[in-house]
Amino acid sequence: MSYEPIDWKKRVVEHPDRYELIHVEGDIYRIVPRVGDILQEGTPLSAENLQKLQDYAPFRMSGAQRIWVQESEPPTAEAELNDLWGTFVNNELTWYRFNGDKWWVPDDPTGSPGPSQIPEGQGTVEAGFFGEVASSELIAGDDLASELGITEGDAQHSDEPWLKFSWTPPNGEQKILFVPKKTFRHSISWDAIYEAGAVYGTGEDISDGEQWMLDNDDNYTEDDRVAQDAEIEIDGITYIVRLMRVIADDPSDSYDDPDRGAIGPANAWNGLMLPIHENAPDQFTSPEYVDEPTADWNINYSDEDLLTHYDFGDGSQSWGQETRDTSASDRMNRGTTGVSDVRSSTSSSTFSGGGWRPVLEVVQ
Repeated sequence: MSYEPIDWKKRVVEHPDRYELIHVEGDIYRIVPRVGDILQEGTPLSAENLQKLQDYAPFRMSGAQRIWVQESEPPTAEAELNDLWGTFVNNELTWYRFNGDKWWVPDDPTGSPGPSQIPEGQGTVEAGFFGEVASSELIAGDDLASELGITEGDAQHSDEPWLKFSWTPPNGEQKILFVPKKTFRHSISWDAIYEAGAVYGTGEDISDGEQWMLDNDDNYTEDDRVAQDAEIEIDGITYIVRLMRVIADDPSDSYDDPDRGAIGPANAWNGLMLPIHENAPDQFTSPEYVDEPTADWNINYSDEDLLTHYDFGDGSQSWGQETRDTSASDRMNRGTTGVSDVRSSTSSSTFSGGGWRPVLEVVQ
């Protein structure tokens, strides 16, 4: 987490305890400091500086008893359970928590629901799986759709658990992501999700992929642009609501290639959904879309568990963000015949296979 620390300085004066009593009227006097020379200007106690402390101190990490932010390493003594210690190294703020025995760095420093450490063998902060989080600890699918005003399609699997991931995109910072185990709606178009501002997660900014879509899809113009600013707040934590990156580039580069543009480091679907599947690392049904061997985190979910095959119900084709380069009215999706499959469909289509699998990204 990038952080520019404040170099807090104490105000030092020649006479810190010297005051002048000035008569105003009657029994009213004004006390005026007479400090003499100011030897060092202190750091202003301003709203801006206090807000910065609040924004970066993880008070929302449940159970924290005491919090320090210093340049030194955590102390080895006098710590209490769940104490937090923040250290600065090269302008990076790193948080340690005391577990009663030792200080450790949580893989999830945000205090979001679910485990804060990635279990051994289940990846790293670059790409890793924390585990499942019950909808009761986060939000149910029907409630999320209601919050966003999404009504198109048919609701399903509202109480399925969320899968909690760590993902660090190329040249980016770590993100904590929650992805539903199954799609929450079927027979929903990409356009309906876009209209809810829940595709790109970019707010008022326009990504290169969205700009390409607006410039090339005859069904869209700049005037049709909807700010991609869907957010929700749950228990004091804010989440961006968006779709997953399901191929390597936006637009695809290129759908006419053997891998349909899927293989590449920015593909979060390949980086997160494939290592938790029982076919990892090299038994995928559509290996042409996969950079085999993938990681294998030994979770062994099936296509039925993840609803990524049409044999197990509607909504097996999860919409992604990206536009197809050879057919600008199409958007990319994953699933249908297995977790590794790559397809595209017209953005306005409400076919039964079209599924809404939102991503909740913790705002840090």
